[in-house]
Amino acid sequence: MRKTLFRLVASLSLALSLCVSSTCHAAAPASPASTPYRFQNVTFIAGGFITGFVAHPSERGLYYVRTDIGGAYRWDSAAKCWFPLQDWLPFSDRNLLGAESIAIDPTDAKKLYLAAGTYTNNGTPNGAILRSDDQGRHFTIARVPFKMGGNEDGRFAGERLQVDPNHPQTLLMATRLAGLWRSDDSGLTWARVDQFPPAPSNRIGLTFVAFDRSSGHAGQPTPVIYIGVDDPVNNLLRSEDAGKTWKPVSGSPQGLFPNHGVFSSDGTMYLSFTDRPGPNGTGDGAVWAFSPAANTWRNITPQRSGSGGEQKDHANDAKAAQDAQGFGYGIVAVDPRHPQTLLASTIDRWHPGDTIFRSADGGAHWQSLKEGATRDASLAPWTDHVAGAPFGHWIGAVTIDPFDSAHVLYGTGETIWESHDVNGGASTHWTVGALGLEETADIMLLSPLLPTAAGPHLFTGLGDIGCFRNDDLTRSPAGGAMKNPELSNCDTIALAAQRPNEMVRVGRSWNPGPHGAVSHDGGVHWTPFATEPVHGDQGGDAAISADGSLLLWAVRGGPLQLSKDSGTSWQSLSLQAGGRGGLQVLADPTSAKSFWVYDSAGGVVSSLNSDGVASVITQTAPKGGRLRISANAPDVLWIGNSSGLWRSPDRGIEFRQLTTVAATYAVGFGKAAPDAAAPAIYLAGAIAGTPEAAMPAADQGRGGGIYRSLDDGATWQRIDDPEHRFAWIEQITGDPRVFGRVYMGTNGRGVLWGDPAK
Repeated sequence: MRKTLFRLVASLSLALSLCVSSTCHAAAPASPASTPYRFQNVTFIAGGFITGFVAHPSERGLYYVRTDIGGAYRWDSAAKCWFPLQDWLPFSDRNLLGAESIAIDPTDAKKLYLAAGTYTNNGTPNGAILRSDDQGRHFTIARVPFKMGGNEDGRFAGERLQVDPNHPQTLLMATRLAGLWRSDDSGLTWARVDQFPPAPSNRIGLTFVAFDRSSGHAGQPTPVIYIGVDDPVNNLLRSEDAGKTWKPVSGSPQGLFPNHGVFSSDGTMYLSFTDRPGPNGTGDGAVWAFSPAANTWRNITPQRSGSGGEQKDHANDAKAAQDAQGFGYGIVAVDPRHPQTLLASTIDRWHPGDTIFRSADGGAHWQSLKEGATRDASLAPWTDHVAGAPFGHWIGAVTIDPFDSAHVLYGTGETIWESHDVNGGASTHWTVGALGLEETADIMLLSPLLPTAAGPHLFTGLGDIGCFRNDDLTRSPAGGAMKNPELSNCDTIALAAQRPNEMVRVGRSWNPGPHGAVSHDGGVHWTPFATEPVHGDQGGDAAISADGSLLLWAVRGGPLQLSKDSGTSWQSLSLQAGGRGGLQVLADPTSAKSFWVYDSAGGVVSSLNSDGVASVITQTAPKGGRLRISANAPDVLWIGNSSGLWRSPDRGIEFRQLTTVAATYAVGFGKAAPDAAAPAIYLAGAIAGTPEAAMPAADQGRGGGIYRSLDDGATWQRIDDPEHRFAWIEQITGDPRVFGRVYMGTNGRGVLWGDPAK
């Protein structure tokens, strides 16, 4: 047993090292004005909604996966990890990180198309089709005059973008708001299909394109095409003349709409339905089989929504009360090798949790995989926390390996699960199959200044999955997210500068209960606040005094709160934010019981003493920014905003703007360079005189890059490169104990760390 365990650990260690090596994270040569860095992810493994898989039918092991805010990935069979495909996107194109759909050319394994765009809001730019001839190693951008919604309701539907399998120069794109679009030059140019009926007046529109390959011949456009529509009546449209004319398919289920439609090799079309887009809010759903030759429909739904557990060959009256809630069906997948073998997933079935049903006879009988599943979460221990949905929630993506019918991957709202024994047996075994995929959205970063090199170099606060102590940057934290309580959105983690074992954290949670806690051992164990103020469930900003005796909580939507007894009681102070952004609070590292308070809406910086009495330092600080202090130079205050970067060497009395910085999106500090006095500054922003600085200041037009300065901002070195722009940086900080190291938080590409390239 020990030898077996050793081999397993060694194998896992090798896989992890490959996924953080140059195989998956190679840095491109830097320009002469740059300082080359090598970036890789801080390892959590996944962390967001997996919205779709595409497997190439002719090349074994060639898979693509899309996420809602973290872009698309390709499976790297050599490194055994997922490779991110959109890290090259600059700040100004960050909307393109959303992956609305993926299309492959079934006749050419090198070709790949991504429909890119995150939101359809009025202030968001149009989307684009990203075209690649080398499996996503390089792309060209084809701008399109419509928007996409990779992070909007119905984002697991698809695929909306498809290549005509008989005539691969032709692509169709089923959009949310602009109807059906067509390209006849491999995605280079696009035109609206005017003959297609107007799209529904909602934000979901058209849900998928399905070419009936058997209806045509190679070299000629496929005659028969189907389009799914978010319409409760005419929810499936068909063309029999390669898209010239369209008619509704009669007999389709009414009151529902299809989110997926796929053909089996015997010509049957299988469709999954919901009554609302999901992934939340669905109340009904179904799975149907359609036979185009006979124009007939069969209801093959594994379990009726709200049926109290009634399921073909799988009734269980004991669970009737739990199962009676409504839910939908997220996807139906067909085994390419066995046309009668199907998988269908529930979605938004929180009690007793989502499942995947399997049928080996075209839907006549079904087996739920959840009950016999054994799952191994050791690669990402934080995923082993969902008591109410042990098989996963938001299952909207499933794929069957075209070369191995027992090999199945499915995606959830958090990760990918993978099995090699889905073969009709009573039990299945699953492991986390998301190595290399990092989709977390970062809220805060803390790299502590500790007395020695020992101890963690990073604490992270993430959206949806909680607070973490990152003892090993290359492995998902062994203890998972911080417990007692386990927060969903981790807003703040702070430590006492003079007693760094004393820590505080606050945030928000999907569940009722405490929303903050203290630690006395450096974040290993936590004690929840005994009480919390009004609006404590809204999280906010927090700080702990340098000596660890005082807690300050800037609760969202309420006045500032002070605790002198580790959260047993709270004193409401008179300070309250002047705007919706709330107050920012930082402990003064040089004074045992003092704090800095910044009202970004009013440009007011105050100091606060142990009695909760505030003294205004200045009312003329920059507005709309973030207050920062370097652990290595705690007497200097900094504020960065979209108009620049300001420095106050007199502890907040006067802020002086740096003429070298045009815009600051995130700023942080690290250990000084050898023989340098000033700490290193790390900046996500725009440097004066660069092309990015001249871009429009409107939210979606901002350009910029990632920089560092070793001389207090007098000069800057660019540390990102054309292959590693990362679309947008939300948070940034240096390491106060390791010169040159930088940590960066993104909104969908996880947490990154970088060191100077050797």
